[in-house]
Amino acid sequence: MAIEMYHPANRFDNEQLEKLNQPLQATRIKERKGGSSKLLKYLKCDDVIGVANDIFGYGRWGYKVIARDHQVVEDPKKGGPIHMYTADIELSVVGCPFSFPGDGVGVVNDPYTVEMHEKARKEATSDALKRALRHYGDQFGLCLYNQEDMVETSDGTRVKVKDVKVGGEKQPQGKRVVDATKPVLANDIKLRLNKLYPDAKVLKLFDLGKNEQEALANFFKLMSTLIGEHIANPTQVTTKHLDTVEAHISQVIEARQQRPVEQAVS
Repeated sequence: MAIEMYHPANRFDNEQLEKLNQPLQATRIKERKGGSSKLLKYLKCDDVIGVANDIFGYGRWGYKVIARDHQVVEDPKKGGPIHMYTADIELSVVGCPFSFPGDGVGVVNDPYTVEMHEKARKEATSDALKRALRHYGDQFGLCLYNQEDMVETSDGTRVKVKDVKVGGEKQPQGKRVVDATKPVLANDIKLRLNKLYPDAKVLKLFDLGKNEQEALANFFKLMSTLIGEHIANPTQVTTKHLDTVEAHISQVIEARQQRPVEQAVS
């Protein structure tokens, strides 16, 4: 197989692991009818291929079909034979020392034409690929096998798989989960920062540097000087810090407004 074999230098990097550990986005989930007309949640094959390319990288993962079969079975409920295709694959990913298996089935549906047989054969391979990729976790639909598992909605809340509404319906109210390893910037602080930073910039209270990144870093140096604490990024800022900066800006503005008056009097 053309896929590169495992080497210690090719282990998953931190960015890949972070992506793999992210919760599944509920908007990616689709539904179809299964046995007994029960709705089953699933991910589309083109969707998981796109995610695999994003996480693993182009040309750094692949699979080979190791077996195919065509079977005809009698279905007492339908009163006739059913044609189905099966496929078995081996999935290899650069960064994993071993391959994962996947098996899939595609059933030929009415009108039972050559095209429908071809469609079922392809579905068997797609199904096998998705089953193999699920070994890499929720980004590939592992959580869909447990109705109690949690997925993430578009507004950042978590809901159980069984409560996900597919097809644009409003999602049930879930719980917003805060990752303790990722500081969250409160909205009120964010709003005030978005106002104070340009105000301080216009007044040239800090060195603007060569670009916006340097200017922002120097703004936090100014803040650190005013409050007597080291502030390196917005997630460390508190309301008290902003009050101090706001008071300083007000004093500078007031001093600059009074300066011409004082010069005229003298």
